[in-house]
Amino acid sequence: MILAVSSHPVQYRAPLYRYFSLCAGMPVHAVYLRDHHLRETYDPDFGVAFRWEMDLLGGYTSSFVTSGSGADRVGWWRAFNGTQRLVRKVAEGLPSLRAILIHSYTTPEGFGGLFAARKLRIPALLMEEVELTRHRSVLKRISRSAVIPPLLRLYDSFLYIGSRNRRFYERYGVEPERLFFTPYSVDNEAFSRALPTNLAKRDATRCELHADPSDCVVLFAGKLIPRKRPLDLVDAAALLAPERRPFLLFVGSGELATALRARAAELRIQKFNAVGFKNVDEIGQYYAASDIFVLPSEYETWGLVVNEAMIHSLPVIASDSCGCSPDLVRDGETGFRFPAGDIQSLAKLLGVLGEKEALRRDLGNHGRSLIDAWSYAQVAQGLQTALAFIKVSKNQKNH
Repeated sequence: MILAVSSHPVQYRAPLYRYFSLCAGMPVHAVYLRDHHLRETYDPDFGVAFRWEMDLLGGYTSSFVTSGSGADRVGWWRAFNGTQRLVRKVAEGLPSLRAILIHSYTTPEGFGGLFAARKLRIPALLMEEVELTRHRSVLKRISRSAVIPPLLRLYDSFLYIGSRNRRFYERYGVEPERLFFTPYSVDNEAFSRALPTNLAKRDATRCELHADPSDCVVLFAGKLIPRKRPLDLVDAAALLAPERRPFLLFVGSGELATALRARAAELRIQKFNAVGFKNVDEIGQYYAASDIFVLPSEYETWGLVVNEAMIHSLPVIASDSCGCSPDLVRDGETGFRFPAGDIQSLAKLLGVLGEKEALRRDLGNHGRSLIDAWSYAQVAQGLQTALAFIKVSKNQKNH
């Protein structure tokens, strides 16, 4: 049995818990701080209120520290204390509890889960999105170097999601033998099951978008916020001659939605559509209707939309500031990387891929092959290896 501690049910994490419980022989009980998006909840980045249209609780058991509208405003101490109390209460009733899996080492619920693990003498595992590429002041770097290493020593092992995540742990003194690869994954099977239906609607979807059959459709999916730099895609397309410009499709909402439409109008980008926020049961049809996926973020801990795009055999153009870039976006194999903010480089890549259908197909097929192996099965294998390591280490200490 695994007890997982997280802030709220997440569309990417709940299917993983379900996979652990139903397919990998490792039942999960999740302790959530709040019930965000099980009910309609306002997201300040998306700028809309919504609930995820998927089963976020099925296939595993769960408990909540707080629920209802009051859960949106939980103070630090209440979150910490409530989480550690609930984790301890739940843990005492779970048979054969092997470890407590924590998804954040800086949040109050993360501290609460770790505190409970230490009090109960149950192994604590950390699976976190952190990496080192984000720019920080000298003072912050010094303070992090003082605080993070002793904090990480409180964990028994670490599940790293990619190469940059591993480098973070190594930078702060985690020994290699305590690091276990659990690739950051989405529910590949769910997207694959929906793919034939979405591909059958490809022409109809493109028609609804007002994209011509001959257009190369370039997709951006995500929050329309400054750090994701959606405006760069419009600016890059504008650098191409009108006859070479792709059709730009934006799926998502956020504070830059109005500015995005205004920029497209200002630069006379006529092949353009922004369809707003789409839920998880709708997004697949837009991947299936597209030809290229672009993620130009100036900072991205990972970018799971890249995983989703590759499941749909889309070549990917991503900035080098996306956490997934070194692992998934392999130049000339699955797509291309460019320096974040370099609009000239992005325009050049759009032009090349837009004109070479055979290259797009080859890159997309290689990406699909790669992401097929970047799966929940590998995550489960990494977790099982970590648990075996902890068991051996514990036995050695006892002797």
